[in-house]
Amino acid sequence: MNPNPAADEDAGGYDEFVIDAPEEAIVHPSEFVMRVLHLFAVHPNDLNQELSWVTDSASGPVRFYVDCSDTFAWATSDSEPLTPDNIGVFEQVLADLGTQDNCFMFASTLFAARVRGMRPMRLAYPKDSPEVCALFDACGPERDRKTEG
Repeated sequence: MNPNPAADEDAGGYDEFVIDAPEEAIVHPSEFVMRVLHLFAVHPNDLNQELSWVTDSASGPVRFYVDCSDTFAWATSDSEPLTPDNIGVFEQVLADLGTQDNCFMFASTLFAARVRGMRPMRLAYPKDSPEVCALFDACGPERDRKTEG
């Protein structure tokens, strides 16, 4: 049951949603967690489908992962950990991609390539964006197509 029935009436009701819980029961997320949520859920292009997380218990810690499946080898399920040490890389990726049409769809791939210092396999390159291809090329040395998977 919604503790704030008025929120159901208003399409923007999430801003008015009130949690009826004692102060000690409310978890205040860390600065890192808030940066992650801001990047993936509040970003204008809504990147939340690229993010996954896992925790070992109800009290944490939370570990975040960015999807990079089929990026470095064909037919693979893969992800790159997003940590306090490399979140700045993801923020820079978004800045470098800017507001070009559909460039946000390459954010997770570019992030993983930069963190790994490795170009994605050629099949992961966009066909119609030389700017994004140049960003991928800058991530590492050219790969031998025979070893791409």
